[in-house]
Amino acid sequence: MGSGHPPPGFPHTLPAVLLAILLVPTLFVHFTDLVSLSQSRRAAGFLPFTFAFAGGLALLARSLLVLPAALAAGIVLEREWPGDFAYGMAGTAPRLFTWIALAGGDACQLDWIRARAAERGITITIMIDFIHVLEYLWKAAWCFHPPRDPVMEDWVIVQSLDILHGRVQDVISRITRLAADHPPQRSEHAKIIRTTLSYLENKQACMDYPTALANGWPITTGVIEGACRHLVQDRMGITGARWGLAGAQAMLWLRAINASGDTSTYWDWHIQQEHQRNHLSRYSTGLDLAA
Repeated sequence: MGSGHPPPGFPHTLPAVLLAILLVPTLFVHFTDLVSLSQSRRAAGFLPFTFAFAGGLALLARSLLVLPAALAAGIVLEREWPGDFAYGMAGTAPRLFTWIALAGGDACQLDWIRARAAERGITITIMIDFIHVLEYLWKAAWCFHPPRDPVMEDWVIVQSLDILHGRVQDVISRITRLAADHPPQRSEHAKIIRTTLSYLENKQACMDYPTALANGWPITTGVIEGACRHLVQDRMGITGARWGLAGAQAMLWLRAINASGDTSTYWDWHIQQEHQRNHLSRYSTGLDLAA
């Protein structure tokens, strides 16, 4: 230790790897996919940025003597890039991570997301749920093909693949030409085509699916909607159930904890808090027992 070098067997790579996982958005996304969101958040909580930075620099320098300076640099960086992983982006949000919002495309919804992100100083990427895009493409296909025509599916596949490859404008031009070459015979079809074109035009800026797929970002809300069903509806919607706001919130917290695999950890914490509330807090000044 007198030389300032790490002792034999000192793990040279693990802290540096963890540091990279926490700071590089692409690595963090794949890490989260591998171990689950709750586990990746726990790793971030157990490895504060300051100490991770200090340990990483010490390893890169192959000397423990740089730890004090690295620790100070880490503290400065943590003040510059504050953040937490609290629900709903409470307080300040981690600026080193990429924030993604999936939406159906309602203008008020998009404005609300942008406003909340701006309040927290977050640069957020909004993606239109691709399932919603498919719904519009299917409605347009019904306007250009006879009922139950098997060619409709092929047409929708071609348009959807073009959109996934970033060729939204090509799809808009194609639908526009089809509508001009084969004018819809029914007013309902004409309205659907106008709505579809307007949707694609107005939401084109939020359809950068090539970038999303390349970075491993979600492009549909299926996982979220599935969670709404099995986490919320399967319990809250049972026959005869009546919920107040406080009781419903407590039940959802418990179900979320259980779904994340944290029930045992939570219960240990719960027992500790109950013991503090019911006993330690009441007798903190001690008892004068009679002789």
